[in-house]
Amino acid sequence: MKTGETNKPSHRFPPEWAARAQKELRGADADSLIWDTPEGIPVKPLYTAEDLEGLEHVHALPGAPPYVRGPRATMYAGRPWTVRQYSGFSTARARRCGQGGRGHRFRGGHEAPVRRHIA
Repeated sequence: MKTGETNKPSHRFPPEWAARAQKELRGADADSLIWDTPEGIPVKPLYTAEDLEGLEHVHALPGAPPYVRGPRATMYAGRPWTVRQYSGFSTARARRCGQGGRGHRFRGGHEAPVRRHIA
């Protein structure tokens, strides 16, 4: 199925927002903006306080049971992490020997990539 072609129930959006969205969508309903994740979970374009009603763990804290906000209270704030991606090499040995290609290092997952030539 394509995005927006599922049998989703009609959602109640705030009328003022829905009217603006419909105008921007050139007459299409705001429900057309709802899409499904690969797991089949519908993702709405707008969430409000009504969406939180009835959820048991809304006020849960990180590092506390049932751990829905992570297992550590600081969420690793004291332990920086990096994500590294190397491309252009057929094997790790080729990378170590400097056989062509460029190495790309990404830090933090959200910063601009730091590029360096591996020679």
